[in-house]
Amino acid sequence: DCNEAIRLAPKNADAYMVRAIVWRDKGEYDRALADDSEAIRLSSQKQYIAYATRGEIWRLKGDLDRALADQDMAIRLYTSSGIRGQSGVFVMRGDTLRYRGDLDRALADYDQALRRQPDAISAFTGRGLTYEKMGDDARARIEFKKAVSSHSALRAFWAKSALETARARLAALDSGA
Repeated sequence: DCNEAIRLAPKNADAYMVRAIVWRDKGEYDRALADDSEAIRLSSQKQYIAYATRGEIWRLKGDLDRALADQDMAIRLYTSSGIRGQSGVFVMRGDTLRYRGDLDRALADYDQALRRQPDAISAFTGRGLTYEKMGDDARARIEFKKAVSSHSALRAFWAKSALETARARLAALDSGA
């Protein structure tokens, strides 16, 4: 469908962004990077989304410096856009910061995400993983429980992976693993 959308409207940045997510989910990171880069080139309104997802793809490829550069740009564009209520850009940068070992800054980004979307499952899970990395299993357990009990409208689709991670980590903590 994305290929057809691009064929019919080759300047449609949204189609490139969606296809980049499909490539990411298939593990085809170079193709995903190319599509997000094209979306950035084509769009001025939603560039922050393409920068955020391109940053996530760089993180998945192991290039945390490039990931952070793209995610910093995504947050600059997002905050200057006047859009409210979305938390994904902060969660993605929080994940990169957690991978880099910058745990205090990661927590600050997850907190920022929760200020924008108080039921953000991915932010609760990210905080739980960060507390776990800090050796604070009690606080990690609290965050994972918040993720599992969240009633987010996005629960079924966008937060599925974060929800599964929270459940698995909570089970591991409860079993003493």
